[in-house]
Amino acid sequence: MSQVPLIYNEVTSKYEAGRGIGTADPLTTETGTATLTNKTLTAPAITGAASHTGAETHTGAETHSGAETHSGVETHSGAETHSGAETHSGAETHSGVETHSNAETHSGAETHSGAETHSGAEAFSGAPTGITVAKTITFTEDATSTTHTGTVVLPAGSTLHDIQIVSTVLWGDVQTKMDVGDADDPDGWFTQIDLAATDLLVGEVLSIKNVDNWGGKQGVYLVAATGRMGSSAVAGNAGVYYGVAKSIIGLITMTTPTATAGRTFMTVTYSVGTVTAATVA
Repeated sequence: MSQVPLIYNEVTSKYEAGRGIGTADPLTTETGTATLTNKTLTAPAITGAASHTGAETHTGAETHSGAETHSGVETHSGAETHSGAETHSGAETHSGVETHSNAETHSGAETHSGAETHSGAEAFSGAPTGITVAKTITFTEDATSTTHTGTVVLPAGSTLHDIQIVSTVLWGDVQTKMDVGDADDPDGWFTQIDLAATDLLVGEVLSIKNVDNWGGKQGVYLVAATGRMGSSAVAGNAGVYYGVAKSIIGLITMTTPTATAGRTFMTVTYSVGTVTAATVA
């Protein structure tokens, strides 16, 4: 009697007869749902929805066209093409050439050293290093609220590039004023901007970058004569460099809200630089 080899199929969790040497591996032909543990995939083409939760190392060329969720630690060193929507929340290291064309959300720590092309909308909710981040707060007049507060957190190690204030529609309540500062000084950057009249007309911009855009509404953090720009109230923070995390706070107040037309936007631009120590001799 001939002996029939038994091969364990991880897809069905059963031993199966008749799959000898030279026959198809069920893991390469299975189209259903499967869990792969400690497997090596060579040049995979992933076209369905995928969920990645464990630690992964990718070294071959890959093509991803389905929606994916990544929550484990990953290392990518091969060429990759991604065209599906992805969510990444784990720490990742990418050193291969990559092309990304769909919307992605990244919230974990990532290191990218290879050439990459990104053409889809991407959102970074963590503190990405080496790129400029812009965050915009919208303020909308609503006829009921007496205060509108917008906060942008600057992570430790960040450099503040600019704070810009614009209005697309003037506010209807004539007593509407705006301060921009932080926890140390609520109007350190800009003080008592009149959003209903001449301080910030539609088309005008208040910006910390140069004195021509202060509009006479600068706070104590902006001093043209000395070149001061920023607070030094917290050890480790100096000017526009924040060694300690800090928040930029915009506060709009009025006494008797009645209108709904006003629209103001505060955009804070910053970056966390890639740190390189100076050489010494």
